[in-house]
Amino acid sequence: MVAAALTLVCVGGFALHPTASVVRRAEHSAPTGSLRDVLSAKILVLAAGMLSIGTFFGSMLTSLTSFMEDRGAGDSAGVVYGALGIGSAIFAIAVVLFPASFTLAARWIVFALVSLVSVVFLPTIHSVPAMVAVLVVLGIGLGPTLVTIFSLGSARAPVGRSATVMTILSSAVVVGQSLLTAVTGRVVDAFGTSVSMWFPIGSVVLMVLFGLWNARIEKGIRTAS
Repeated sequence: MVAAALTLVCVGGFALHPTASVVRRAEHSAPTGSLRDVLSAKILVLAAGMLSIGTFFGSMLTSLTSFMEDRGAGDSAGVVYGALGIGSAIFAIAVVLFPASFTLAARWIVFALVSLVSVVFLPTIHSVPAMVAVLVVLGIGLGPTLVTIFSLGSARAPVGRSATVMTILSSAVVVGQSLLTAVTGRVVDAFGTSVSMWFPIGSVVLMVLFGLWNARIEKGIRTAS
């Protein structure tokens, strides 16, 4: 109930803020970008990155639930999963302190690698404290990566298509999470927790690869400009 109230008040306040009218006037002062611009590689790579983050969320939560159930504490899975939000929230907010020389493309790669360095330990973990520690470090990488991709989306969105691009990026997270939650759940039932832990690893590997692809696209954009 508290979460619902916070969402209603904060999202409602954001939507009704007076600056919304200013943004609309600015966007309508120039021709609206075409659908082809929205479906260009520079936007699709961001959607792919968000999809990989979503697949991580879905596979990680399902695998973690199984991990906790194996230890007779399945009802505590949500609390342990919350450790992911500690580093994620702190470093997601801290991105405003990063210098401009630390480009968005570089941030994606660096923080995705931070997640990769920690996620590879998942199959070797046998205790809850160790799992919490890994999740905290994972969050340090995931939070800034998520913020960075949204920032790239804002910067690259064609004129008048900001809402469309942001909706695509948000939806990619939801689709990835839903898909891998279902797939990982079946894998857990069939093969157990240890096998399911490879799905979060695979998701982070994709996150890194998409970050490298984005860096290449960013280089092309800078060269063209």
